[in-house]
Amino acid sequence: MTGDIVIASFRICYFTNAPSAQLDAFAVKCAIEENIVQQFGKSGEGFQFSIVDFSEDSQTGFLQALRKDHRKILACAVLINEIDSTSCCIRILKIGSSVKELSV
Repeated sequence: MTGDIVIASFRICYFTNAPSAQLDAFAVKCAIEENIVQQFGKSGEGFQFSIVDFSEDSQTGFLQALRKDHRKILACAVLINEIDSTSCCIRILKIGSSVKELSV
């Protein structure tokens, strides 16, 4: 990812009181990617984002995305109602931005 990056912290919120399984960063990223494709079709496959510093204990982490795509990605993230057959949603806690150039 190169260019202006937007960083949003998030927390997984469960619709059930006691989720049976803890989620990891890969499961969260896959769920967001799946929802992006459902919402935007093939054009959504080019959206670049990553999940960083995800804590399986607190179920919190950060979503990094290019500034040009971040609103669409965040909108798809908050629409999630199931990850790995666990009823949950993603609550975006804070959105900030980094203006330095980052590259992979």
